[in-house]
Amino acid sequence: MKKRLYRCCAVAFGCLTLFIVFARHDFSVAAQGKRTVKDSFKAHTTANPARGITNPVKLCSGIGAWRDTVVVPDSWKAGTCQNYAVSIGVNSYQLGCANVDSFSWGNLDGGTPPVDDCKW
Repeated sequence: MKKRLYRCCAVAFGCLTLFIVFARHDFSVAAQGKRTVKDSFKAHTTANPARGITNPVKLCSGIGAWRDTVVVPDSWKAGTCQNYAVSIGVNSYQLGCANVDSFSWGNLDGGTPPVDDCKW
């Protein structure tokens, strides 16, 4: 019985410790000296994308309570991306481009990316 009590106390203490650490820690990118979530909806370019990109890749992000980003054909235009966003139940969207050496996103709701090798 005592061992069970000690185990319960140890588990409770561990859970409380984790809760305190996660509650007090700022996991936002801003805490790392980078972009905030709010900044991500403004036009910006970040260097060093995932390895293996040899040609620019068009991206469309539907944005609501979540962000759903898809790789899209070169034939897509801003209006097509907007229609995609509406089709998944959100009203906002963002045009993006995964370039050979950067990711670039336009302003929320139709701005083209600053580095637009995808030719939005």
